[in-house]
Amino acid sequence: IEVSGIGDDYLGSSQILPAFENDIVILEVNEPEPTPDLSIAEIRENIDDLDGQTITVDGVITVPMDIFRTDIHEAFLQDESGQGIVIFSYDADPSIQRGDSIMITATVDEFEGKPELIDYSITTLDTNAAIPFVDLDIQEFNTLEYSYTFVKLWGRIIARSNPTPTNSGANIDIQDESGGVTTIRIWNSTNILYNENNEILNTELDSLLQIGTDIEVYGIGDSFSGSSQILPAYAEDISEKLEGIAGDFETSLEIEPYPFVPQWGEVIKYTYSFPDNARIKLRVFDLSGRFITTLFDEFRGISFYKEAIWDGRNDLNEVVPPGVYLMHLEVTDKLKGKTTTDVAPVVIGVRMK
Repeated sequence: IEVSGIGDDYLGSSQILPAFENDIVILEVNEPEPTPDLSIAEIRENIDDLDGQTITVDGVITVPMDIFRTDIHEAFLQDESGQGIVIFSYDADPSIQRGDSIMITATVDEFEGKPELIDYSITTLDTNAAIPFVDLDIQEFNTLEYSYTFVKLWGRIIARSNPTPTNSGANIDIQDESGGVTTIRIWNSTNILYNENNEILNTELDSLLQIGTDIEVYGIGDSFSGSSQILPAYAEDISEKLEGIAGDFETSLEIEPYPFVPQWGEVIKYTYSFPDNARIKLRVFDLSGRFITTLFDEFRGISFYKEAIWDGRNDLNEVVPPGVYLMHLEVTDKLKGKTTTDVAPVVIGVRMK
C-alpha cells in the first residue's frame, strides 16, 4: 500500500495519521502461487522441469532414515502411483517411521540421477498405514525402472555370499519363473542377518536363506554396476514363499488333459494338494520307471492346494523326448508315518515342421 498522512508519535514510537479514505492506496495484491500437488510418479517423470521447485505430495514411509546407511540420512516415500522417492536430510530425523502416512511439502532435487525431496516439512496424517508396494517378476524388476520404489519379489535362492572384512553385507541371488535373476543385498547396518562385526544375529533367517529355498522379499529397488538388487530393511521383509491355498486337504494330483510341446516353449499346468505335517515328493518318471526330474521335495507343516507348471525338462534342464510320462505324488504324514500317493499321466507331443 501507499499511505499519506500526518506524522505523529505515541509513547516514543512513530505513527502516521491518514485523514481521508483516498490517503490509502492499494498498489498490488501479491497472492502466493499454489504449491503443485503431484503424485510421486509425476514428480519422477518431470524431474528436470520440477528440479528446484516446491511441491506437496502425500505418501507412506516405506523405510525410515538410517537403515541402510548412517553416513547420509535418507528415508523412502511411496504412494499409489507405483513409484517411490527419497527424502533426504542433512540430519537424522527419528520422527519418520515406517507406516507413517504423511503430507510433505519439499523442494524437488536430483542428485546424481537420484530423485529426492529436500528442505521439507511434514504433516503426519496417520500411523501404521498399509505399506504400498509393487508386485513384480524379476524380469520386470531388471528393467531398473523401480529404483527407490518398495517392491515385492519372489524367487528360488541359487547363490549366496556372506560378508567379508571388505564387504559389509550378504548377497542372496534368486531366480523366478520369468528366468530373471536378481540379488537381495542385506546390509549389516540393518541387523537383519549379520551385525557390523559380521556375526550372525538371526539363525532362523540364516537357515531359511539357503540355496534351493523359495522366498518372498520386500525391499527398495536398487542397482549396483548396472545390475538390479533389492534392499530389505527388516527381517520380516523376508519370508518363505508358500504357494497355494491353505486349508484341510488330502493327497491329490491333477494334470490338464492335453499334450504339450516343450520345444515350442509350451508348459503343462497341474495342481496338487497335501495334508498337514507332511513330507511331499512330486517327481516325474518315464513309463519304464526311470527318474526324470523332481518338481517338489519339501516338508510342509500346513495343508496346501497348489498350482504349478512343468516345462518338460529333466533334472539336467534338458527337454525330454516326446512320449508319455508319469507324474508321481508321494506324501508321508510325519506324525502317523503313513504314506499316500497319486499318479497322473502327462503327454509330451512331437514338434511338427
